[in-house]
Amino acid sequence: MLNQKFGIQDIQKSIFFDKWYIEERLKAFYHLEKMLDSNTVTYLINNKRYIQYTSIRADYLCERNIDADILYLFVVREQKSPKFLNECRGCSLFTKHSYTPSETSSPPT
Repeated sequence: MLNQKFGIQDIQKSIFFDKWYIEERLKAFYHLEKMLDSNTVTYLINNKRYIQYTSIRADYLCERNIDADILYLFVVREQKSPKFLNECRGCSLFTKHSYTPSETSSPPT
């Protein structure tokens, strides 16, 4: 998108665009720098307990209130070839939504 090789019109063609709030996820990137620079609440994730809430595999969860929304950023520790001690990378960013128990699958990471 940054190189203008494809745009939102291309992404809207995806069958997942509405189902997984893709446009909303893209808009969340606008707040990412503020989220990382702030005193965002960050949690160390207990992998054995949080598995019941999401299929996202991560080490940390950052939470940020933006206006009336809550943004979540899942972060993983770099395992394969970290460039510095405790290097991490984001793996999923989205606005909090309530899912009903009838929904059998979780959003993609």
